[in-house]
Amino acid sequence: MSFVKDQKAKKMASKNTGNGSPRISDEERNCEVVKATKIAMDRLPAYLDHMQDAYEGIDDQVRKKMNGILFTTDSWEYQIVEWKFNKGADSGARYGMMAFGLSPDGKFVDCMYVMYMMDFKVAPKRIVTEKKHTALWGIINWTTESVSYEERNLGAVSIKKLQNFFRLKAMQGFLQNGVIDRINYVTDLDAIAN
Repeated sequence: MSFVKDQKAKKMASKNTGNGSPRISDEERNCEVVKATKIAMDRLPAYLDHMQDAYEGIDDQVRKKMNGILFTTDSWEYQIVEWKFNKGADSGARYGMMAFGLSPDGKFVDCMYVMYMMDFKVAPKRIVTEKKHTALWGIINWTTESVSYEERNLGAVSIKKLQNFFRLKAMQGFLQNGVIDRINYVTDLDAIAN
């Protein structure tokens, strides 16, 4: 998977600029890493049920897909991706990966689960209206400003930049935890496959 090294995207995700960029603080970011080794094959279904109950991002549909490890002779992996962009409400992203590896003797399974989560709110559009005033037949002039806010949706380009930012942060979490060995970067968002 490739990502754009984009300083604008990093700045956009780190502060509220008042122009529609999301506000994101460190408390709203989370990278959850679970590693379990030597899970006995006869206990694997119970472990998969435990993962569904204990960790975010594993719904009934994903849990059903996790049964794929029961039918493999080597390894199994799955990516969890969820994007939620809401006008005037909380938005967020979840990007995760889980991988299972079977021991050579087929008696044990190793599991690695990484989920990067980020919640944010799209800042409203700031509208400044200026009104010019005069007094004493135009001798004294002044201007007053009124500020109002309007909720807005993110545009397609902003959504693509945010998705790239979330993927990059998730992949950096995977890299730090040894799930992957490198991240490929590109110079243009259009070079990334959807």
